[in-house]
Amino acid sequence: MVAAEDTRDLRELADVDPDRILDTLNESITRRMPSYRELYLRWERLNWRVSDLDFTQDRADWMALPDAHKERLLWTLAAFYVAEQRVAATLSPYVTAAPKLEQKIFLTTQLVDEQRHAVFFDRWFQEVVAAGDGDLSVRLKSSRQWLGPGFEPLFDNYLEEVTCELRDNPHDVRLFAKAVAVYHIVIEGVLALTGQKFILAWARDNGILPGFRAGFTAVARDESRHVSFGARVIRDLLDEDPSLVVDIHDGMRETLRLGTALYQPPRGDVTYTSAFGYSLGDLFNYGSIQLEKKLRAIGMPSPYIEVFVDEVDGHWPPPGGGLVPQDLFQRATTGFMRGFSRAVPRLAPGVSMMMLYLGFVPDAARGVDAIFEFHLHGRGGGIYTVIVRDGTCRILVGPSREKPDVIYEMDAMTWAELTAGYATGDEAVLLGKLRIKGDAILGRRFNEFFAPPGEPMIRAASQPHAPDRAAGSLPVRVVGRVLRRRPAA
Repeated sequence: MVAAEDTRDLRELADVDPDRILDTLNESITRRMPSYRELYLRWERLNWRVSDLDFTQDRADWMALPDAHKERLLWTLAAFYVAEQRVAATLSPYVTAAPKLEQKIFLTTQLVDEQRHAVFFDRWFQEVVAAGDGDLSVRLKSSRQWLGPGFEPLFDNYLEEVTCELRDNPHDVRLFAKAVAVYHIVIEGVLALTGQKFILAWARDNGILPGFRAGFTAVARDESRHVSFGARVIRDLLDEDPSLVVDIHDGMRETLRLGTALYQPPRGDVTYTSAFGYSLGDLFNYGSIQLEKKLRAIGMPSPYIEVFVDEVDGHWPPPGGGLVPQDLFQRATTGFMRGFSRAVPRLAPGVSMMMLYLGFVPDAARGVDAIFEFHLHGRGGGIYTVIVRDGTCRILVGPSREKPDVIYEMDAMTWAELTAGYATGDEAVLLGKLRIKGDAILGRRFNEFFAPPGEPMIRAASQPHAPDRAAGSLPVRVVGRVLRRRPAA
């Protein structure tokens, strides 16, 4: 029986749940990674034509959308449009550098896929958005007006740098392993498929843009096959030379860092995602889950990460804007700190940190051995260590004597803002107020070990659709639910 997502009828793809494509991908590489030949034959079987798509209803649906939705949708889709062209233009060095003939054959099919994806977006922008006359290159250049500042560092600079280096050194297996990790595992497997999933869900739930849904689902199906290929390549390379994990981690670490900035919406306006029924926290959480599943299927440890938004003009955090209005942060945190400091002057961040023990869940921490360090700067701050070890928890003032697995670095006032429930940790990362270093998987798992007293433990992974500001993938939401206060009127 052929799965619905494997149908060749594009009209049927318009109604396929994007989660099914990702679930099939993760199940296939976890159960038994497909061979290069199987992946090639799947490409033959599932070939599709952009010319078969009908965008008549899409144009009508687009014209009926409010201008605010159009602006926000263009921010997301223009990034996909230009990115497809960028990756199509940089993929050929992969074909030359692939050490096995079967890998070269598959990568050739992927080149065709990426060019087809670029044509799909070009046709949609031309016929639906009416993005201008001229040839594809003219429309691509015009579409860059909607891109955020996070696009260029990742696609125009870093991806170009990696592929140029690979082109100049085609026999360097370490470079090939790094390049596959950058593109197949992180850019396609985490960033692209995560964004596709939420936009497709919004369009499908609202019954609009049927031509776009069909084509974009076909794109997601293609990319799931590319990710399967990347996972197979990484596993094969590591089987032959485990030391390649250093280069693989290097590529993943930088791509994840740049990918964080890619998700930052214009002017820090969270409605660029919430308008479509999901939050920045949902993006980060779902992406983290996808990365973890692929690393486990490959049998590779998580990279030591440093996730934060780059400095802007020498300032950290970046000046101006914010993921919520700056005055809201000021009003909310001022009221919170005034009320709290009357009881415990200047000690609110430290006290809230020490109160984590109230929500510890021993059963969730069985078999876990991890050290989390919190560096809180400024008034009321300090260094705090949370040690989770086989069902026990210790919270210490000061740094750990052992090397921490994860470090969270922020201003003490930021911690107060987060514990008061005015933002999620994911939003603080994008705003540049929170830096994370360490094991990517453990960093996301912290929530599993703590839950508010008297309430069931909440796992962010269990509700990826819910746009809950308190359901971010960082530990601060735990204390936020213990110390929750409402903003002053």
